[in-house]
Amino acid sequence: MGRNALRKLIGVTLGILIALLSSLANAVTNYTDMWFNPSESGWGANFSQDYNGPIFATFFVYTATGAPTWVVATLALDPITGLYAGTLYETSGGAPLTSQNFDPAAVQASNVGSASFGATDAASGTLSYTYRGLSVVKHIIREPLYTADTVSNATFLTFTAAGTAFSSHIDSRNNGQCSANYPGHQTLAGTWRIFPTAVTNSSISFNIGSCDANSPAGQCVISTPVCSFTGTVTQSGRLLSVPGTLSCTEGHAFSGGQTGAFQATFYEIEHTDAGVNGKLFVTNGSCNVQSIILIQRNDWLNSYLP
Repeated sequence: MGRNALRKLIGVTLGILIALLSSLANAVTNYTDMWFNPSESGWGANFSQDYNGPIFATFFVYTATGAPTWVVATLALDPITGLYAGTLYETSGGAPLTSQNFDPAAVQASNVGSASFGATDAASGTLSYTYRGLSVVKHIIREPLYTADTVSNATFLTFTAAGTAFSSHIDSRNNGQCSANYPGHQTLAGTWRIFPTAVTNSSISFNIGSCDANSPAGQCVISTPVCSFTGTVTQSGRLLSVPGTLSCTEGHAFSGGQTGAFQATFYEIEHTDAGVNGKLFVTNGSCNVQSIILIQRNDWLNSYLP
């Protein structure tokens, strides 16, 4: 594939992602992750969810005799209760781990009860289930996959002193009239550059703005940012959350059109080799602004272009 064709493919792909992110009304949480109760390490549940569809849950648990067992459930969302719920099945049969051949016809699935999951927020919730007539309720959270010496990971934005700023598409919506030019309940979009100014494992600071016209070739200098952000990173499972301060010298959609320093949180951040998806919530006095953010990862583009 040639350079121009690949550039077009990347542009189309990013366009599709931006279109998917452009409706704030559909900005739901995806619960795919490993979940557990931190005071009961040794059992847990794996959730796999396609966007906001049903959750396929697999439980690694034990029988009354202490033998490990598998139970599974497909949990569909009830729009009335807000719970994901479904039938709980226990599987048996198959072949031992030492067997080279596995016969799927030998697997048996028995209806042993029901299960439900209700989210408290993006990172925690309540797992309720009945198993052979007995009811259990557990508080569960996303299981973080990091070591004790790396409490969190802010390197989703790589800091390079003379590097190129990341391209970011931001769609924002106010909960009410924030300023004369930014009426409430309208989705406003913009494309900006984000340049990290300081990054550690647990904190990040960056500027938001446009590249200076005299920026060196292949670089982006933002000498007069419209906004800057500084926050502390926490990690929950595969999601990152960065509460901090958004300081703006110019009014834009993600600040409700106002200037000053506001409490802000980047949350539900998911990063891949192609970019970073996340949400931004800004508390600006009586004006609350929610945004969806797509950040393009420059090093991914560079690595795939000859």
